[in-house]
Amino acid sequence: MPTRRSFLFAALTVALVGCAPSPVVNAPRARGSLKPATDALRTAALDEQALATLTGTIAQQGESWRLSTATTAWCSGATTAHREHLTTLVRADPLGGVNADDSPVIDLPATTAVPPQDAAGALAQLAAGYATAADHCRSTLMAAPTGPGSLLWASLYCFSTAGAATLAAHPDGTSPGTPPVAGQAVPTGISVGSRDDRLAALLSRIDALRYGLETMIGRSGGARTDMKQRRTAVDNVRNQVAAQITAGSATPAGPAIDYELPGDVTNPTSWDAIWGELEAAVLSAWVSLAAASDADSDGRRSAMAGIDAQCLVPGQHGVGLAWWPSWV
Repeated sequence: MPTRRSFLFAALTVALVGCAPSPVVNAPRARGSLKPATDALRTAALDEQALATLTGTIAQQGESWRLSTATTAWCSGATTAHREHLTTLVRADPLGGVNADDSPVIDLPATTAVPPQDAAGALAQLAAGYATAADHCRSTLMAAPTGPGSLLWASLYCFSTAGAATLAAHPDGTSPGTPPVAGQAVPTGISVGSRDDRLAALLSRIDALRYGLETMIGRSGGARTDMKQRRTAVDNVRNQVAAQITAGSATPAGPAIDYELPGDVTNPTSWDAIWGELEAAVLSAWVSLAAASDADSDGRRSAMAGIDAQCLVPGQHGVGLAWWPSWV
């Protein structure tokens, strides 16, 4: 019986031509095999190929389909991201970093597809494609041993989940948010660290977000009710993360007196950008925590739920999702 993936691939894909402390960057290089299972990589590559095709079609046809410029810009950015994902997944070492040989070692079938005939059909197919990709990354991540491979799958899970959530929130393609961006790093073979370390890093980034919100609320004279509401929600998340640290027989660190903020907090026009960057740092920490948690554990499930809740928040404040979340 055809699966949703096989239907989407047959219907959509075409051959692509030319296509606080950091929880990641300063970690030592991991030893041993860094390549995830080939079957899982191939399935993910098929999903990425289909998503690149669809987002590319929407970006090209957006004006004639009377879609907003925001939608076509988002799809254009997503197309570039999915092509990058595809190139990484089919090469000999997906964790080879910037100097990796991009020659493909996984062959994908090149099929000629009947393109979507209108915006509604294309957006519906795109939503289904993101849901398929997210399902695959979810199941693969849950089974992945802790290491660089699990961070690869956590990053892909974050990106596909954000895509699915974007299409669920905007099924007609209106106001999809800030387009994806390149980010500052690509997958490489580094240690993801321990779950305890990643929990501490997440708590620190949550505290930095709280500090930033409180600082900007104060400078606004209390006028930013949206920031007040977010601070309350962030307080609840902090309590949950602190409880996880305590459950691991450790003591949660208290907030620092102050934090360096990513922008000029004295300039009100910078506040949303500062807010978005702080939210992006929290998202990155959730992705790293998912990777550092044991396979098929409640800890990994909890971190993935954190990704689900956080993945669209930075974009709501003008900060695009990186192609490889947490590889920063």
